[in-house]
Amino acid sequence: GYFLADTNSLVYAYRAGRSDLLDEYLNIADAEKRTLAITERVFKEIYDGPLKGELLPYIADRNIIILPNPRTQELIDSGKITTTSAGEYSML
Repeated sequence: GYFLADTNSLVYAYRAGRSDLLDEYLNIADAEKRTLAITERVFKEIYDGPLKGELLPYIADRNIIILPNPRTQELIDSGKITTTSAGEYSML
């Protein structure tokens, strides 16, 4: 299974403890025999966000899986959900 992280949790963890604190997510996932992953929507939020330069290399270096979630984009496009809550929604 996957241990999913949302944009806010990654951003806050990075701001509080840089990659050392982010690595705790990897440790927790490993302890639970899960794989740390993010959704495409969370990736897009990070890509468009202020910590892009810090978090994108971290994601690449740690081989964090990016899970497709086309349904979320469909819901955004149709106006059924807003981009404000799309990252969290994509994890459902």
